[in-house]
Amino acid sequence: PYCARAMEVAASLCQTRAHAEILPEHWLLKLLELGEGDLTVLARRYEWDMDAIWQDLLAFLDTLPRSVRSRPQLSDSIQTLMQDAWLHASLAGEEHIRSIHLLMALVDKPKLAHCDGLWPLLTLGQGQLERLRPLLDAQSDERPEVQQEAELAQNHGGEVEFVGSQVGAGIKEGELTPALQN
Repeated sequence: PYCARAMEVAASLCQTRAHAEILPEHWLLKLLELGEGDLTVLARRYEWDMDAIWQDLLAFLDTLPRSVRSRPQLSDSIQTLMQDAWLHASLAGEEHIRSIHLLMALVDKPKLAHCDGLWPLLTLGQGQLERLRPLLDAQSDERPEVQQEAELAQNHGGEVEFVGSQVGAGIKEGELTPALQN
């Protein structure tokens, strides 16, 4: 859900900027923007210069060619990243991709991302990332219980359920409601 939301927003960003393909950089930018996900928790822990990473991502996206197409397509690199992240998630016994899985996939194949400013993310090894799971499971908005709450809120979002009968139900046209008869 968290990474899926970020992907939806990345696709919108891509369309707004008239980019033909959704790249890992679009997705990473939106993952960083969403809030307290795995990447943000790691960035705080290792004191990465988030503003510099953010600016480098934006500068990279500004260099991309613009084309007027109906919808941006998933790039080969993002498809590979998604598949590799899914493999990491599956091996960990998880049902959803988290941004730590994306980071693990990027560490395995750093050439999937082309923005030079992402180097701090690639300094962590697989073993280090695995050891950081308890921290992420305690602090990240991507932890399962927070995602379950978000899913429930989305499924029931904004709907108000009334208990009892609908106001005015059973009253014929032209009659006064019992509350108004006095």
